[in-house]
Amino acid sequence: MKRPFTLVELLVVVAIVGILAVLLLPALTRAKGSARRISRVAKLSQINLANHMDADDHDDAIRSIINGDPLYVSYRESIRSYLTRPSLRPARQRRGHRTF
Repeated sequence: MKRPFTLVELLVVVAIVGILAVLLLPALTRAKGSARRISRVAKLSQINLANHMDADDHDDAIRSIINGDPLYVSYRESIRSYLTRPSLRPARQRRGHRTF
């Protein structure tokens, strides 16, 4: 017949698991930060590509703002159709709200 675990054995196992978790947390934090950084670079790349595509469609003209008033439309409005991933669109638009 097998004997059950003693309290000391159980506490030793819990302590080892706790030590391993403490050792892994910094590595997981660094990995999460790296993933967040990579995601931001990818989003900026997508926005940059959308700006270039918009400029190509408008004879290499890029929208500009004079004294806070847009000449034609803001850059967000002009590149919205080029943004393919929903995560790059403004948060209000993703939730179904109109952004006018």
